[in-house]
Amino acid sequence: MSLFIDQMLLQLSDPAQLVKLLAPATDTKHTGLLTLLNTVYGFQFATIHDVHNVTVQHTEFQKLPLSIGNLDTNYSKLYAH
Repeated sequence: MSLFIDQMLLQLSDPAQLVKLLAPATDTKHTGLLTLLNTVYGFQFATIHDVHNVTVQHTEFQKLPLSIGNLDTNYSKLYAH
């Protein structure tokens, strides 16, 4: 499972692949993207009626707030006594 997730993350780090996922050529009305936007942001006082020219300008992997080195150090300090 981890290999699959790693492969998907690498594939989706490519802006062209991400656009294919968010706005596939077969979804000309962008219903999938509109559903995603409305679900994620929950617009209470606005309605998006249409989407044009979907582009991805930048992708970035999520970063862990702690480094592995800090985790090992803290673990050693906790159980050293």
